[in-house]
Amino acid sequence: MGCGSSTLVVQAPTGKPLIADAIGVDASLVLASIGATGHRLEITYKLGDAFTGKSVIQQDRNHFPNQAVPAEQASNPPFAGAIASAAVVEFKDAAGNTSALLKCRHGETNKKIDGANLSISQSAGEGGVALSFGSNPYIQGHGSSVLYGPSPDGDGFTNKLGEIKPICTVDEAAARGFSRAFTCGLGFFPAHPDGSIAGTASLILKVGASGKITNQDGQLVATCSDWTTSPSTTGPKKITIAAGVDAVLVAALISEWDANRFKNKD
Repeated sequence: MGCGSSTLVVQAPTGKPLIADAIGVDASLVLASIGATGHRLEITYKLGDAFTGKSVIQQDRNHFPNQAVPAEQASNPPFAGAIASAAVVEFKDAAGNTSALLKCRHGETNKKIDGANLSISQSAGEGGVALSFGSNPYIQGHGSSVLYGPSPDGDGFTNKLGEIKPICTVDEAAARGFSRAFTCGLGFFPAHPDGSIAGTASLILKVGASGKITNQDGQLVATCSDWTTSPSTTGPKKITIAAGVDAVLVAALISEWDANRFKNKD
């Protein structure tokens, strides 16, 4: 999918970037992506060119959340490729140091979409796995996740940065003619200092005729091009990000879009 021609709006940085090189200072940041051969779990974002550019962000996914099943199903998986563990995405710097973790979580609704009954609870916490194949919110296209940064004491990743989730509910999506909520747009909802989540998304990703990310004021802050729909690859081949915008947040939004996009089990 191609990018629009609109001009990106420079933003004032809201804090220290998660990865030092993953933010434009005086100009937009242009990243090209390349996936590991043979699967979709590893993606590297490089400056300018996917083959010769300097590596900036390494994205490593343990498995797609539509494969997740409860631990009690480990000995009797409900489908081929089922994995009894939570789906997690790591974002690393060029040296391989983890800078952020994206933990896929349960939905929090009892709605119906695509004819499936979605009785979903959060019994295993924010990093928990789906209760069953039929209730997995990612298969239904309204999965959500929590993004964590390093803990202040440097011991693990407990610093909640925000949530990524559809900007509309299942019912609102259906009223607009969408069978899957994420196609209305995915938002990054930042966390407040007390851990609560803002009611308004600070970044919103929509993919239609083009891939675009806007901020809470509707300003264009990133564009995506050559976003393939092939099941063998993920994400756009090129991302242009306005100066001042943390590219890890952009990569996390794209990662979550792809997690919702793959409806079939891998």
